[in-house]
Amino acid sequence: MRLANPAKKGTSMKHTNKKSEASILRQKAEGLLQNNPMTKKSQLSEAEILKLRHELEVHQIELEMQNHELSHAKHQAELTADKYCELYDFAPCGYFSISHEGEIIEVNLTGAQMLGNDRTSLKNKRFDFYIPADTRPVFRLFLETVFKTKARESCEVVVEPKGNLPAYLHLAGIVSDKEEYCFLTATDITSRRKQEEEIKKINFELNERLKELNCHNRISEVMFNSDLSVDEVCEKIVHLIPPGCQFPEITEVKINIRDKVFQTGNFESSRNFLHQEIRSSGKTIGFIEVGLPDDKLPISLQKSLPEESDLLFSIAERIGNFIEKKEYDTAFLESREKYRNFFESLQDVYYEATVDGTLLEISPSIKIISKGQYSRTDLVGKSLSELYADPHARNAFFSELLKLGTVTDYELLLYNKDRSIVPVSISSRLLFDSDGKPVKIAGTMRDITDRKAAEGSLIKLSQAVEQSPVSIVITDLSGTIEYANAKACESTGYTHSELVGNNPRVLQSGEIPAAGYEQMWQTITSGKEWKGVFHNKKKGSLSL
Repeated sequence: MRLANPAKKGTSMKHTNKKSEASILRQKAEGLLQNNPMTKKSQLSEAEILKLRHELEVHQIELEMQNHELSHAKHQAELTADKYCELYDFAPCGYFSISHEGEIIEVNLTGAQMLGNDRTSLKNKRFDFYIPADTRPVFRLFLETVFKTKARESCEVVVEPKGNLPAYLHLAGIVSDKEEYCFLTATDITSRRKQEEEIKKINFELNERLKELNCHNRISEVMFNSDLSVDEVCEKIVHLIPPGCQFPEITEVKINIRDKVFQTGNFESSRNFLHQEIRSSGKTIGFIEVGLPDDKLPISLQKSLPEESDLLFSIAERIGNFIEKKEYDTAFLESREKYRNFFESLQDVYYEATVDGTLLEISPSIKIISKGQYSRTDLVGKSLSELYADPHARNAFFSELLKLGTVTDYELLLYNKDRSIVPVSISSRLLFDSDGKPVKIAGTMRDITDRKAAEGSLIKLSQAVEQSPVSIVITDLSGTIEYANAKACESTGYTHSELVGNNPRVLQSGEIPAAGYEQMWQTITSGKEWKGVFHNKKKGSLSL
């Protein structure tokens, strides 16, 4: 719906009035002329008459020119008045004339629209009728101050237009010359106020996020201090959480870890609290509670921010991860210490090497095998091929390892630093990568010098027994023959295979009573030494 321009309507009416006024003015002039004594007939000469006529015609032309100028000036004044009328009515601001009592005397169209009513209905109504009761005193004080100080004053109020949403107005007022009215200018600042509220909200949220970030940073500093125990960390965290909350001055915190409690000084249960479980290694090990005292929190703010729940969740998660890592580190250190003690106390030598023979790691017990000639630092990074007494032995060993994947008790001869020979027994296995390619050899080696010496002695003893001029038979505890030397075979007439696995009863001649054999076996099985003479039966005959 388009509004008619009252200024243009007023212009057409003024043109009609102009014609009526001219007719009335002419009638009055003719009447005055008839009553004027100078209009009476007088005896004038023709020359005087012509001169007078000329003067009248000139004067008529002057009057017509003045009349034209006056008409033009009047028309310009009317146009200017129309412009000011349009400017007043359609200005982007509302213009009001307000009485001492706060009544609306005059208002333009914009002002009427601001209050959601037409101008006719607004006249003589109180302006504060459209202002909510809670902000009405602000307007009344403003109006009182304007009339009192006679100076320009301003204020901001909320108005509730009929049928529209509330709007924020900036009011600027000054008293009229006769101090009868207050000329009031109203500017709609609703959009600006909304922007200010939005900026205020954003600033508030940014400030809260900054507090939460600072809280996390301080917790990180505490957790990164490896000198602090879990209890000491939790004790510090309960005092770091309040500064990250909306109301740090009244926020109280409690942390419970496996029934061990850490809390701020004035913690007490309230209906305004947040609760978050603490989990470690998939199990619940405690919780965090953040409380706000009922008697200290404003009624309008009986609720925590949603982001504070997220903050509490992340802190609980960090505490759980910290405890899990701390326990893992402790277990790892204990395990490493056990491994180190075991590694260093090994009599056998543990080693790791690349497939080309470069030594990666070797246990300190290499010092024992080398009789103090080698230490770990002497050998790590060196090639094992330098230690083999037989240059071809390493290839044979690696071929066997590559073929089987593992070797056990593989005997090799290695050089000591002084080039003396050390016999060793090696048990090793190949380690493979994800593609099945051999990448490393791990194993142990043992000094078998004593074993090799014992084997040599055993060979000598075996040769002595085998070549002894005395018959020697060895049995187990049940009497089954396990060994018989050459002389025993010769004296009994039995072959070695006939004697082994048999019982010495096959040699009995029958001349010795059974009691004699029982006494002999009782003496032998009791661990004592038996001495005596038997007549044994030679295969096919008797022999001593």
